Amino acid sequence: MRIVVVYGAPMSGKTTYVNEVMQDTDLVFDYDALTQAITNSQYQQHNDSAHKLVMDIRNKMIDHAKQITEGTLYLITTYLSYMLQDKVETHFNTQYKQMDTSLEACKRRLSVSGRHNKQHVMQVIHEWYGKYIYNKGLIDSDELTKETKSLYKSKDWHTLRYMALERDNHLCQMCLRKHKYTDAELVHHIIYVKSDFQKALDLDNLMCVCSKCHNRIHAKDEEEVFTTENAERKVRTIKL
Repeated sequence: MRIVVVYGAPMSGKTTYVNEVMQDTDLVFDYDALTQAITNSQYQQHNDSAHKLVMDIRNKMIDHAKQITEGTLYLITTYLSYMLQDKVETHFNTQYKQMDTSLEACKRRLSVSGRHNKQHVMQVIHEWYGKYIYNKGLIDSDELTKETKSLYKSKDWHTLRYMALERDNHLCQMCLRKHKYTDAELVHHIIYVKSDFQKALDLDNLMCVCSKCHNRIHAKDEEEVFTTENAERKVRTIKL
C-alpha cells in the first residue's frame, strides 16, 4: 500500500481531506477518533490507558500496509514525529501531506466549533504554527530588540500578562497536560516575538508556564533548529 502521512494543526482539515480522497480499498488511522471509539470519551480527550493500545494499532496498520500492494493507508497526525517517520521511511512508497490552512482560518473554525476544550486546542494551534511555520525563521535586529524591550515595559503588556494569568488560573499549562498543578511564574509567547511581532499582544498566543517548563520549551526549540539546519529530513510532499 501507499502510505500518506497527513499532518497539520488542529482545525486545519486533515480528516476532511482524507474523507474526500479515500477510496474503497484505503485505510485510515485517526488517533483521536480511534481513542474516542474505544474509550467512549469526548473527542480529543487524552486517555493514558488507551494511548499504548492505539499506538500499537497504528504500528500494526503500518506493518500491514508494507505487506500488500493495493490501496493507501492515511495516517492522520498533528505533529510529524521522528518516531513516526522512522516507522514509515523504510517503506518505498511513503508520502507526506502538510495541510496549508492558515493560522487565522484554524482559529475561526475553532471559534464556531463544538470542541469542549477550546483553550487547550487554541494553544496547540499556535504551537503547531510556531514549530512548522513561524519559529523556523527568527528575526534578529537592533530595531526589533528595542521594540521588544519597549513591549515588555508597556502598560499594554502588563495588562495582557495579567489577563493571561487570570485566564489560566495562574497555573502552568504544560504541567497541567501531565495532570500536575504548578504555579505559573511566566507568560510565554507560543509564536515568538522574534518570529512575528504582530502576535506579541495576541492573548491567544500567550501561555502561562513555570520557569522549568519555559526553559525546557526554549531548549527543545533551539535543539530542533540546530538539527534542522544540520540534518534536515527530506519529505516528499503532495498537493491537494
